[in-house]
Amino acid sequence: MKADRLLICDMDFAGNNQFDAAENIYFAASSDSTEGILQTAASIISRKKIVNVFLIVHGVSVVSIESYEGRSREGGYSLPDKVGGFGLHLGADIITVTNDFLFRKWANLGVKNIVFLSCSAANSDPKKVGGWGDGKLMLQNIANAAGATVYSSDATQYIDGDWEGDMFRFRPHSTSRGSRVLRPYPAILNRTFASYTESIEE
Repeated sequence: MKADRLLICDMDFAGNNQFDAAENIYFAASSDSTEGILQTAASIISRKKIVNVFLIVHGVSVVSIESYEGRSREGGYSLPDKVGGFGLHLGADIITVTNDFLFRKWANLGVKNIVFLSCSAANSDPKKVGGWGDGKLMLQNIANAAGATVYSSDATQYIDGDWEGDMFRFRPHSTSRGSRVLRPYPAILNRTFASYTESIEE
C-alpha cells in the first residue's frame, strides 16, 4: 500500500476501482456532510502525513436554461449534451465556486497533489466565466485554498478506462485558472482499466 496516499470515494464507485492507498474514505453523496468529509480527511492527512489525495466523485452538469439559472443541478456522469464544470458531488452540499474555500481545512497539512476523477470538472462554460459553471475557477480556488496542485479533466470520465479529454493542472498561489498537461502524463496521473498504477514519482 502507498502510505502517502488517501482515497476519497463516492460509494457509487466503491466496487469498481482498484486503488493502492493506505487510507480510504467512502461516503454517500446524498447524505454525508461535505464539511464532515473534508474534516475527516484533514485529520487523516495530518496524522498519516498524506501527500497525495485522490477523489473519485461525480461531477455536476446541467442540461437546461433552468439549470443555468440555478434552479436545478444534476450529479452524475455528463452526457455530450450536458455542460460540466458546475461542481463536485463531494457530499450533500456539493462543492461549487460558492464554497470551494472549504478546502482550507487541508491548508498547511503537507498535501502536495489533489487529483479529481470527476466528469468535466475542469470544464468552463464561456458564458459562466467567473461564476457558477466556471470549473476552472473552482479548481484554481481549491488549489489556492489547500495549498496543493490540483489535477482534473474537462471531459466525461469512465471508471474502467484511461483519462478522457484534456487534463489541467492548477498550481497553488496562482490566478492562472490552470494549464493543460501534455501527454504523456506524469506518473501521478497514469490510470488504466479501473486501476491507478502511478508510482507518484514525476
